[in-house]
Formats: sequence, C-alpha cells, structure tokens
Amino acid sequence: MQLKTFITAATLLWQTALAWTNNAPADLVRQYGGSALETKSFKPKADMDWTATWAINETAGRFYIAIEAGTTGWIGFGIAEAAGMRGADIMVAHVDADGPHVSDYHGVGNAKPILDGCQDWSIHHGEEKDGSTLVMVSRKLLTQDSNDRPILLSGLKRTSLLAAFGQTDDLAYHVENKVKFTVDLKTGSSAGQSAWSAAKAAEGLTFIDLKSNEGSVPPEGGQYYKGPEAGGQLLPSRRTSYWEYCFMDRSEW
Repeated sequence: MQLKTFITAATLLWQTALAWTNNAPADLVRQYGGSALETKSFKPKADMDWTATWAINETAGRFYIAIEAGTTGWIGFGIAEAAGMRGADIMVAHVDADGPHVSDYHGVGNAKPILDGCQDWSIHHGEEKDGSTLVMVSRKLLTQDSNDRPILLSGLKRTSLLAAFGQTDDLAYHVENKVKFTVDLKTGSSAGQSAWSAAKAAEGLTFIDLKSNEGSVPPEGGQYYKGPEAGGQLLPSRRTSYWEYCFMDRSEW
C-alpha cells in the first residue's frame, strides 16, 4: 500500500485538552527530558487532530516529544529530507495490550517506509483514552545513522516535518490523515516560507553556509560558481577548502 506524506485527518475536533491518566504532555516531556526544560507545542492544522509538545535538552543532545492524536492506531512523525516521504526519517508509535511501542523507519518514496536497521527512538510512555492516543518518545539530535535526519538548532532552520496517523496499530496507508509543515523546533515558531523570508531580511543575510551531514569530497576537488558579481559563471575546478573560502569572504568575489 502507498504511504504518502504525514499526519491526521480529524475524526474528532478537540474542543478541550484530554485529561490523561498520568500527566499532561508538557509534564511528561519535563519528567523524562528534565524538569527545567521549556516545552513548545504545535498543532500543524486547526482541523487536524494531531498535536506535538516537545523540548530539547541540549546538554544531553536529545529531543523529547509527546504526541496526541485522535486515533487508537499508529501515530507517525517525520523529519523530511526535502518536503515529502522520499528520504524522510520517520518515527511510528502505537499502544496495545502489551504497552507502548515505537519503531524507526526511513522513506524511499510515496510508499510504506522501510524499517531501519538501527532503532534510534526510545519510548517512555503511552496510553489511549476516549478514542485518542498519547505517546512520549525521544531521540538523539545526531544519531550517526545514515537513515536518520539531524535535528538542527542553529542557522535558518526551515526543516520540513511530517505527521500522520492510522486507524489500526499495524502500519498501513494513512489515507487523508496526513500533513506537511515547517517549524523551528528550538523556538516553537512556524518556519514557513514567509517566516523564513522575514528572518533572512531581518538578519541582513549576505551569504549562506552549505553543509552536508554525510558524504565525501573527491581529492581532485569540484566545480563552483563564483557568485552574482561575476555573473554566476562557472569557474575552473578548485579544492573544496578554496571553494569554502570564496563563499565565506565576499571581499574575495
């Protein structure tokens, strides 16, 4: 079955927060992540019954997130490589008679994701109530797993996120229960195109850093563009160190 991008079509609209058996989502995040942590909460779409509450423990290098969704089936959260399933780092959790469970997947296209060989998400709590589910999970910011996306806390963080749920515990096609959104995980603010453009203007951006989480540089170097002042022409192959130097120092353009 195809499994496209991610989140929830509401079977219920939450008018008030559910009174969970143990703690509110923010309390759970602080319980497992650290009592002094400041939590953030985000609902990607008003008519989508899916809400995330999270905090980042930078000292421990770990991301803690509690997700509530209007289902007693599986709940998904993804960190996208671009804007969809292909290349996305996906967490799927559910609660059954044996307790809460979490699995780590990666997307290869608009289809059911592939289970990772290395499972990097931990589950701390899960429960179901009145047709809804709450799960509390965590993961390292940087896992060193090639199938995982890094959780970035610096720079212009316009990271695409995915969310979804299904109606059963078995991972299957989510139909319309999905959404794609962008948020700055450090501040909890929306990071859509308009917010990103405003941030660039406010910061007087004159250059960007191009970074790769994985990959290697061939010893012979590569081609690069010198910049707009040079008309964007392609210059001869140079070593990567010089390529970086050209882009970091505009006076040399």
